[in-house]
Amino acid sequence: MTKKRTINVETGSAMLLVIWILAVMGVIAIFLYYRGEVEWAANLSLESRLKAEKEVEKIFYERWKLVKNDKNDSDDALEDWFGKGYLQYEQDDYQINIIVEDESSKLNLNFAEEADLQQLVTEQATTDQVSLDPVFDWLDDDLERRESRPEGAETEYYQALKTPYKARDGFFSTLVELKELKNGQKIYDLLAPIVTVYNKPNINTLSSEKFVAILKAAGYKDLDLINLKARFEIEQLKKTRYEKLNDLSCLGVLFGELDRLGRLIQFRGSCNPNFASSKMIELNLRQAGYASSNELAQRIIQKREIQPFGRLEELENFLGERADRTKKLLDYFTLQTTLIRYRIWRLKEMSSFYLETVQERQADPDHQDEWLFKTISWRTALNEDVPKVPDQVIAPVVSANLTTDEPR
Repeated sequence: MTKKRTINVETGSAMLLVIWILAVMGVIAIFLYYRGEVEWAANLSLESRLKAEKEVEKIFYERWKLVKNDKNDSDDALEDWFGKGYLQYEQDDYQINIIVEDESSKLNLNFAEEADLQQLVTEQATTDQVSLDPVFDWLDDDLERRESRPEGAETEYYQALKTPYKARDGFFSTLVELKELKNGQKIYDLLAPIVTVYNKPNINTLSSEKFVAILKAAGYKDLDLINLKARFEIEQLKKTRYEKLNDLSCLGVLFGELDRLGRLIQFRGSCNPNFASSKMIELNLRQAGYASSNELAQRIIQKREIQPFGRLEELENFLGERADRTKKLLDYFTLQTTLIRYRIWRLKEMSSFYLETVQERQADPDHQDEWLFKTISWRTALNEDVPKVPDQVIAPVVSANLTTDEPR
């Protein structure tokens, strides 16, 4: 009897051991299966992203090719590359939305005067008003202004957040950085459609304070800043005009440093009256010395809808006499767009991809009728990170499976 019990115990123990081993093996099998599923899903997701990215890049390069082939001396909303600013069509069961913008006609947030920016945002239809104080506190150097504005915030505010960080106290590098501000999302929603951080200011219209801000961004030290600011103010009194980089040598800028500074400035205006908003036209007209700038801006809008401007001389004749004749129209306006923003959505019910890029084109000084091209920014997003297509006039949807060089 004892021997039988021993055999039963041993058999039971063996069975428990087998069950335990099988259970462990089952857990391992489930883990390996789950990991395989996760890896498969990750690979599938990566494959889908790469495919979507390739398709959207193809759409972009087809649109960008139109800019590269453009030989016109002036740009307007009737240009093929602009496509009336908004395109929508279907391709391989995906909805394609493309927004093209003249980025160079927007106000540069980093150089905006507070009053000018405030006036510009009044054009935005919104019932949810938000203070712009955090924007200027972010831009301000704390050494020059130690106290925050009434509704603004300095580093102390941001250091007290759950994830602390410092205020930049300098230029915005991208508009997305606006979201880091106090009330950042509201400020971003308000400003992102109407301002830029990529447009280069014209050195001939800069104040000495804005010139110093550029020098800081270029990496100049305090002693250099003091000397260069003093020289800049002297040249302002002498009405010195800068036409090219080498002209900056009168300020004491060393030849080897010209390129560093030249990446941040230009020598002409950038507001294209054929594209710019009425508020931006009004702002530039006022700075260019024209009275009744609001009325003139409305007349420009009406005129360009009938026939866009083809030459600056035509614009100048259209505007008539200005109050301040010391100002030059070419310091504020141009008819050549140098910065173009593309936003492209590729949408389907469970699959979305987004590309946003700013491209620069500059006239090649060595070859007439040729452009130099440069990518200024490039950002992509997938699925839940894809921003909503803005509410605006939607172009008619054209036939499915249309090739990318055919949208109209």
